[in-house]
Amino acid sequence: MKLTKSIIIGGMAVLLSSAAFSDSANPYNKEELVTAPSSISAPEIQMAYGPNTVWTSIYASEFKERDGVPLDGVGSGYVYPTADYAHYFAQLHLPNGASIEWIYMRLHDTDSTGYVRFWLTGYEAGTNTDAPYYTDALGLDSGYSETPGYTTVGSAPTTPVILHEWDDLDGDGTSNTSAWVINVRVNGTAGNLGFWGAAVMWKRNIRPAPATATFSDVPTDYWAFASIEALNASGITAGCGGTNFCPDDNVTRAQMATFLARALGLHWGT
Repeated sequence: MKLTKSIIIGGMAVLLSSAAFSDSANPYNKEELVTAPSSISAPEIQMAYGPNTVWTSIYASEFKERDGVPLDGVGSGYVYPTADYAHYFAQLHLPNGASIEWIYMRLHDTDSTGYVRFWLTGYEAGTNTDAPYYTDALGLDSGYSETPGYTTVGSAPTTPVILHEWDDLDGDGTSNTSAWVINVRVNGTAGNLGFWGAAVMWKRNIRPAPATATFSDVPTDYWAFASIEALNASGITAGCGGTNFCPDDNVTRAQMATFLARALGLHWGT
């Protein structure tokens, strides 16, 4: 199969997004760039780039007290509130454009009437005198457990949640710095309900395509327009000169090395 710039750029997207081109009569099938993975990766599998899901753990030690009730840690990694009712939170640190697919928590419950509930919350900063904006309308169902011992409960947002460091969460037409946290509420006899932490399943997204084309030979209706514009916006490629991208030109090993080095930020030593 002849390697052209459009295939190599797609090939770079393959490296970055784990999509695969086939040796077919039409290797420019754009659907191959956006096909969703058929299975969910296990939490132990970490992948820094690509359209597949990534798991990020938030350990119990990262959760902070919201109502002044400290956590009692144990060697197994689980922590237990020192009062019958307590509220904790931990901030998410995910890249811009990350969409949250699923959240689960690992619990230890030996309380016959208590429960552990968790949900996702977005905050938008205001002026120096305004409290941060709070939204609890994201549709993340609460997780419960009824004396199952060690167990896992999980839930997914019913509406898309895409993280941005600069966002308009309150819908007033003005964006500001934003943050997302996982809230945990423990209601039960102290010492009988604990949690290990949370795991967030998320994936990266290519930024939305601009309304106008950067390159004269890559119009807005070109099948790889969004991907090429995203590579240009990130500084990975600047085209082939002038206002052209030359999507069907061959690519040398040196050019490929330049693309990959820019994309991966290579290489820093100690």
